[in-house]
Amino acid sequence: MAASIRHWGEYAALRGGAAVLRALPLELAIGAGGALWRNVAPFMSRHRRAARHLAAMLPEATQAERARILRAMWGHLGQTFVEALVIDRLAAEPARIALDEAALAVRARTVAEGAINVVPHLGSWEAIVLPVAAAGAWHAAVYRRPNNPLVDAYLLATRGRYFSAGLFAKGDGAARGLIRHARAGGSIAIMADLRDISGVDVPFFGRPAPSTKLPAMLARNFGRPLFAACLIRTGIARYDMHTAEIAVPCTADRQADIVAATADIHRVFEGWIRRWPEQWMWAHRRYRD
Repeated sequence: MAASIRHWGEYAALRGGAAVLRALPLELAIGAGGALWRNVAPFMSRHRRAARHLAAMLPEATQAERARILRAMWGHLGQTFVEALVIDRLAAEPARIALDEAALAVRARTVAEGAINVVPHLGSWEAIVLPVAAAGAWHAAVYRRPNNPLVDAYLLATRGRYFSAGLFAKGDGAARGLIRHARAGGSIAIMADLRDISGVDVPFFGRPAPSTKLPAMLARNFGRPLFAACLIRTGIARYDMHTAEIAVPCTADRQADIVAATADIHRVFEGWIRRWPEQWMWAHRRYRD
């Protein structure tokens, strides 16, 4: 795609904003991004969509609780945006990410066994790659390509260094690329909480949700461990990693095995989201309707 004048303008704005943020102390830069989004995003159309989803998925929450969750959610999204732009600074200070014994074991097995890792849009999903990248994992992932090719190239250069096996743009044969990588023994990270109309329906907040079957399929086909992970913010530029191993059945019914593992992924995701609802991205469409 050729770059247009608009693309150049967006790119210049991104680079200018990134330069300002990178000139600030790390906590101040990330905190400023959170404060900006927390105060601006409630006036955007996506806020209304997020409010509808939150009310439908957590009907037991009061209106005041939902208002608090949504406002905090936008703050966390603003922090995530800045973390993507300053990810090298986070990588330079690994002590900011706390790993308990379970998370350390997941990291070791990801490196040694080429694990399949699934991640929700919860907490700091941009920085979650840093511990496995620092440990030397031969790691690949899927990303959503921005419409602006200049922005795409910049973000790839910023984030791509932490995925030694590369980032595959969603579509463009990404599934085939991940299958080849898994077959060769590499580890993979997949954002697995998005709607996938071509996937399988599994329970999620009490309703069938169409979900990607790729992680469970890769784990079952290649005999790899399947882990869920999230990086929860405990403060500005401070994080705790939470992990869970997902059982992958291997019976005579391959499709049933994949559905069972995919359902277990979403059971874990739902538990985490209920625990930290303000850190999940509620604006994503999740169901078929």
